[in-house]
Amino acid sequence: MRNMTGMRDARDVKYVKKDKDGRLKKIIIFIIIFIIVLISVWFWYNRQNEWVCKDGEWIAQGSPRDSKPEIACKRDGDSELVNESRAMPDKEMVEIDSQKVAEGINIRVMSPTVNATIKSPLKITGEAKGSWFFEASFPVKIVDIGGSVLGEGVAQAQGDSMTDEYVPFKAEIKFDINGSTGGDIIFQKSNPSGLPENAGSFSFPILFEE
Repeated sequence: MRNMTGMRDARDVKYVKKDKDGRLKKIIIFIIIFIIVLISVWFWYNRQNEWVCKDGEWIAQGSPRDSKPEIACKRDGDSELVNESRAMPDKEMVEIDSQKVAEGINIRVMSPTVNATIKSPLKITGEAKGSWFFEASFPVKIVDIGGSVLGEGVAQAQGDSMTDEYVPFKAEIKFDINGSTGGDIIFQKSNPSGLPENAGSFSFPILFEE
C-alpha cells in the first residue's frame, strides 16, 4: 500500500513539474512574440514619420521629429550623389570671426571660398567634425565642369579627429586645368565601411586662373 502511495506521489510530482515547465515555455514564447511586435511597431512608426526624397524634393511623411535634410535630394535618373551638399554663389555662406566661409553638413571651408579664382598648387584650409575623418584624413578633388578629375589629394586633420567637435584641416592639391575655365572642388567624407548611409560630400564652384 505504501509503495502504491509512493508511486502515486511520484507521478503527481512529475506531472506538476511538467506543468510548470510548460507554463515557463509559454511565458518565454509570449515574451519573445511581444518583443518582436514591439520592434515591428517601432520600425513602422519611424517609417511613417520621416522625410522622403521624391522628384528632387524632400517631402514630410507623417510628423518627422528631425528637421528637413540639408543634403541634396536626387531625382530619378540623376547621376549626382544623393547625399551631396553643394554650396552655390551667395548661398551656404556663413561668417565666422568676420570671415566668410562655405559651409556644408558638418564641414566648413575657409579657403578657397565659393567662386574663388584658384591656381595650382591649391592650399585648402577649413574644419570638419570628427565623423568626416578616418585615420585623421578625408579625400578632396578638383573637377572641371564636365566632372573630369583635374587633381586630387587628402585633407589632413590638424588635431585629434576622434571627437564630435569641429577639427581644423589642411590640404594641398596640384592640378592641371587642361584648358578649363572653371569647375568644382569636392570634399568627400571618409567612408571605410562603403555603406551609402555613411557617405557624404560637399562641393562648390571655383574658377581657374589661366
